[in-house]
Amino acid sequence: MKKLLLSVAALAAVMGTGAQTAAAQENSNQTSIRVAGWEVLLDGRVSTPHVPEYKTSRYYGGRIGTFEIGFNGLREPSGAYALYPADESGFMDPRVGKSIHLTFNVFTFSASLARNNVVGITAGMGFTINNYAMSTPNTYVKDGRLLRPIDPGHYLKKSKLNTFAIHFPVALEFNPSRRFFFSVGGYIDLVTGAHMKWKSPKDKLRGLGPNFLQAGATFRIGFRHAYLFTSYDFVELFRGGHGPVLNPYTVGVGFGF
Repeated sequence: MKKLLLSVAALAAVMGTGAQTAAAQENSNQTSIRVAGWEVLLDGRVSTPHVPEYKTSRYYGGRIGTFEIGFNGLREPSGAYALYPADESGFMDPRVGKSIHLTFNVFTFSASLARNNVVGITAGMGFTINNYAMSTPNTYVKDGRLLRPIDPGHYLKKSKLNTFAIHFPVALEFNPSRRFFFSVGGYIDLVTGAHMKWKSPKDKLRGLGPNFLQAGATFRIGFRHAYLFTSYDFVELFRGGHGPVLNPYTVGVGFGF
């Protein structure tokens, strides 16, 4: 009886091996195409998803946040007020703690450039509002094309410059771990509106002549869905002959959702 059972077991093993070999030979003759991790056999069957050798998600969400807020400043290169008399020099010096930057990124598009999402790229589109509160409140006029400050002769609560732009950021992102990252990138802003505003009494001056196309660089460093950033505009705030030579910069924080 024992010999009979051993014989049956050996026969079953041989038959199983033969079946597996036949199946393998059949599959070896199949041609397949892999699309997004799925293997499609040309006889119409679909196999189980192909699992990459590295154990990580192939989805890359990007690191540019939905919302950014920060403080603005204006860099004054040498000769920034060359078109103005000495007593008007510095009339657009901003109060940094009161000068606010807001960006809302409506769309972002991301792609991984390396395995394990160590390197990625993100681009987006949104809206940016920049506010520059003046250290010395004034009223303003246009002297030809040139923006000029006017001493109001009475107390002004505040005066400020507001700009509005369509924002196009892009960033090359480095992810040493799943949580920590840093990135370098740039942006293009299409300035759709700008005005000086002051009160009291409340009034505005439009037609300031800002550069319609603004462009600059941004550096971000963060943890998970929050980060610090700094940006600098290489393009001057005003077109030539419309105002002082000023380059905006921003320091702030961003948040992703």
